[in-house]
Amino acid sequence: MEKVIQKHLNVAAIEKIAQGKKYDTIAYEEFQKFLKKNVIIELRKSLPGTWEASLLERAIEYLDRVEIERKKGFSIDWASEYVYRCLRNEEEHAVAYAYNNGHFKDLELYVKLTGRDKHFVEYFHFLLIDPGHPVQDTPAVVMADYYSEVYKQQIARGKSPRFARVFAFFMAGYEVPEYECYIAAMEADKICKIIDQDSDLVCYADKISRYIYEHFDCYEDSLGDEQANLIRKKYLKELYYDLDNVEELDDFLLVNTSQN
Repeated sequence: MEKVIQKHLNVAAIEKIAQGKKYDTIAYEEFQKFLKKNVIIELRKSLPGTWEASLLERAIEYLDRVEIERKKGFSIDWASEYVYRCLRNEEEHAVAYAYNNGHFKDLELYVKLTGRDKHFVEYFHFLLIDPGHPVQDTPAVVMADYYSEVYKQQIARGKSPRFARVFAFFMAGYEVPEYECYIAAMEADKICKIIDQDSDLVCYADKISRYIYEHFDCYEDSLGDEQANLIRKKYLKELYYDLDNVEELDDFLLVNTSQN
């Protein structure tokens, strides 16, 4: 047991609690880790001996909740981070924090237990691809749920998986009008035969949808429009460097943007 715990807490009381709770080795180590961390915090704030009882109560509550998560099948790393965030009133971001700390496999269990799907996972991964930034203005779980819902709605309406994915992507995170999201999805669906990289496809769809949104009240009016096609070609060539055959691109635009 850590010296700082031995010095400032009743070791016999700690061991009695652990035995009564039937902590296994993993839980007991987490119990001591929590105690050590919080003893150090308390020593900075107040005199020793005035907070022992309340600290033990907090530690018991913490471990009780951690054990609930572990019994569901979560790792100690996921469970401890998740519970820690919940106790800090950050429950809406708790899953993101647990995932962001490297506990990726536990996300599969979380998805299974909460009835979510692969579309939720797809967008959740995207939101947290940048380590160290688990907190969004809107909780990542909420945004990923919305993405999954919108995707499935579009599939149910007969849209292609490509259209549904791009439309849901823009609707969930870009905070732009639905009409602009529709334009982006339509353009992505039409141009995916040329661009096969999702990142380039989304980047192109983002640029062209802004242009069309600003210049055409109806998306269909942009199809076959000479100026719109020039802009399409400009953005495509900027993003897709292997596209050297201008005549081939002109032919593609003539066929694929003149059809709804």
